[in-house]
Amino acid sequence: MELIKRREWVTDLSTGIRNNINTVFFSQLAVESDIAEISKVVATENVDLASLDRGYFYVSGLLNPLRKPLLLYTFPELENVVKVNAG
Repeated sequence: MELIKRREWVTDLSTGIRNNINTVFFSQLAVESDIAEISKVVATENVDLASLDRGYFYVSGLLNPLRKPLLLYTFPELENVVKVNAG
């Protein structure tokens, strides 16, 4: 029996997609150690990290500069962004 090794490069993906190919988005954390590590970096008192509301998600991989999953929130309406940024 003979094994043949083959390597193919994908060349038709845009640069933005290729740069973030190892980025993972997910909506909840199940590992207690991740929750403890995130709590050391950001305030998590009012956020239930195990189950998130609509618009909240975690990101890990190349898009995230930290070694632990990063919690992000998307605003459904532009007015909400303005209110939060105004303080």
